[in-house]
Amino acid sequence: MKHNNQLTILLVEDDAVACAAIGKVLYNIAEMRLIGVTNNAAKAIDITLDCLPDVVILDLELHKGEWDGIRFLIELKKFDIRVPPYILITTNNNSAITHEVARKAGADFILYKQQNNYSAEYVIEFLMSIKEVIQSRALLFGVTEEVRVNESPEQISKRVLKRINAEFDKIGLSSRYVGKKYLVDGIVMTMKDRSVRVNSEVAKKHKKPMSTVWRAMQSAIDRTWKKCNLEEIKIYYNARIDRERGAPTVSEFIFYYAEKMKDDYQ
Repeated sequence: MKHNNQLTILLVEDDAVACAAIGKVLYNIAEMRLIGVTNNAAKAIDITLDCLPDVVILDLELHKGEWDGIRFLIELKKFDIRVPPYILITTNNNSAITHEVARKAGADFILYKQQNNYSAEYVIEFLMSIKEVIQSRALLFGVTEEVRVNESPEQISKRVLKRINAEFDKIGLSSRYVGKKYLVDGIVMTMKDRSVRVNSEVAKKHKKPMSTVWRAMQSAIDRTWKKCNLEEIKIYYNARIDRERGAPTVSEFIFYYAEKMKDDYQ
């Protein structure tokens, strides 16, 4: 559910530098929240359906997978979303014909990346200038803030898992790490009960020794921090970390995400 009148944003972009730049700008803006980043248009559809962002910042030229930005727009129209997200296109293509195709496919506004004043700050400033208009779109569709009030437990659970995995994608925590599934379970359990003994309960669920589960979770965290640019990862994981250790502990990591998402999934 929405909280603090924030504008929620999904970034669909295959330029890592551009992603980091927008993430850095959004980090300092309380009125906006980045709920997902992906370079895959097909995956972006799943995130949109599960997280219902207010805005999708969509790169028109995507090279991951078979879809480009136009295909994303066409596919998104096939789903009955009560309040479609505001689609802000960013592109290196200045063809008037291409822009018209994008608008007809569902784009709300198009920013040309090669214009003189284009920057991550410019993109976010533009969205801030029309924030109230974007958030009032719900009124046009007769939808209130409580659109999810009738969700089933299964729907909520699915959305929670999608959100956690989207958060992990931002910091590069790979599915190849055995500890990832244990961390997901630990976050879900902690969201439900802050006093839960995570190591014990996760170990019990997977029928593994507690020491094995703990080592796998800490290894997944350590390997993620080791391979990533620390300045970039701070954009998405901004809790304080002991300099000597270099990476969060299992408990710190799990409680950070449980706290980060508690207002969305109560």
